[in-house]
Amino acid sequence: MFSKSISSNWVNRDNNSWNNNLIFAQKIFDLLNQNKSVWVDEKNEIIESKECDNELGPFLYFLTGGSSGQKKWIQHNEESMKSAVNGLREFLNLDSISSWCCLPLNHVGGMMQVVRAIETGGQVFFFDYHNLLQDLGTKPFGNWISLVPTQLFRLVKNNTACENLRKFKGVFLGGALLSKKLAEECRDKNLPIYYSYGMTETSGMVSMQKKEDFLKGNYGVGKCLPHANLKLRENDNRILVYSKSMALNVNLKLIENKSWLLTPDIGKMYKHGNWQIDGRTDRIIISGGENISLDHVEKILSQNEYVNACLVKSQDDEEWGKVLVAYIVASNANLEKIISYAKQGLPQFHVPKIWKVCENLPVSEMGKPKI
Repeated sequence: MFSKSISSNWVNRDNNSWNNNLIFAQKIFDLLNQNKSVWVDEKNEIIESKECDNELGPFLYFLTGGSSGQKKWIQHNEESMKSAVNGLREFLNLDSISSWCCLPLNHVGGMMQVVRAIETGGQVFFFDYHNLLQDLGTKPFGNWISLVPTQLFRLVKNNTACENLRKFKGVFLGGALLSKKLAEECRDKNLPIYYSYGMTETSGMVSMQKKEDFLKGNYGVGKCLPHANLKLRENDNRILVYSKSMALNVNLKLIENKSWLLTPDIGKMYKHGNWQIDGRTDRIIISGGENISLDHVEKILSQNEYVNACLVKSQDDEEWGKVLVAYIVASNANLEKIISYAKQGLPQFHVPKIWKVCENLPVSEMGKPKI
C-alpha cells in the first residue's frame, strides 16, 4: 500500500474532483508513496511530512484525544493498517470493500475506508451524511458506510434516510456507546447495523456484531475479529486488547509486538464470546466525595420516554469539587418530569445539578464531546 505506486482506481468516478476529503486523501497517499511519513491533525490538515529512513515506514500519524482530552500521536504503518483490513475481510468473507465515506480522514474511522479500498481493489465516494436525507436511488447498493451514533440518531427518524441506509451492504457503527433506545429504533427500521468496538491504536475495529445478530436483538459489540483478542483485567474489568493492527507507538513510546494494551474501557464478555462495553474509567468523577460514572448517569437518563439523547459532563465547583451537567435532547420537553425521573432512578448525589435542553448534543463529527 505505502510501498508501491497507487493508481487512482480507488476513487469512485462520481466524486467531485474538488471535494476536500478526496484532495486530502490523495495528497496523503502521494506523500506516503514518496517514502515520506505524514502527520495529520484534528483540522483535517497535514501539519508535517518528512523523508523516512526507517525500514518499517513510512508512517502515518494521527493526533487523537479520545474522550479523555489528553492529546497523543498514534503511529501506524502499512503492516498495522493492512492487518486491520485483512481481519475485517476474513470475518465478513469479503472480497473488495467499497465505501461511502462521510467521516473525517484525520480519524482512523475515516482513513481506514480509503485504506480498505486501496488494499482490496474497492472504491471510495466522499459525501456529507446529510445527503442521506435525499432520495439516492440505487447508488448505495454494493457499498458500505461507516457512521457514529450521533449521525445515526439524526438519520433514523427520517424515512428517506432509513430507505437509503437499507440499500448499503452494511453500516459499520462505532466511535461511541449505542443507547438501547437508538438500537431499538434501528431494529424497528430493519437497518443493517454492524456494531463495532475499536480505537485509533488498533487501526479501528477489533470486534464486531454482525447485522443478523443485531437485528435479532442481541446487545454488545460482538466477537473479536480474527486479527485481535480482548480480555479483562481481573481487579476492575478494564479491557485489554491485543491486535496485529496495533500502532507501533503512542507519543513516541514503543508498543511491544506481543504486549496487551490497557484501555480505559470497562466491559465484560458474555455468552458465545460476545463482548459488551459498559463505559470508561476516564468518565468517572468525584463529586462531594462520591464516585460517579457519567456513562451510568447517561444510561439511566436515556431510558426516560422524553429523552431522545443525552450527554453528561462535569464542571468544577467550589462546594462539590465537581458537579454534573446534563445536556438533553427531548421530545415534548418537560424538564421537570425528566428531573423527577432522574431522582427516582439515581442516588441523590448522582443527579445532575445543571440541566440544559438543546436541539443537538454538543459533540464532534465522531461523537466526542466538544465541551
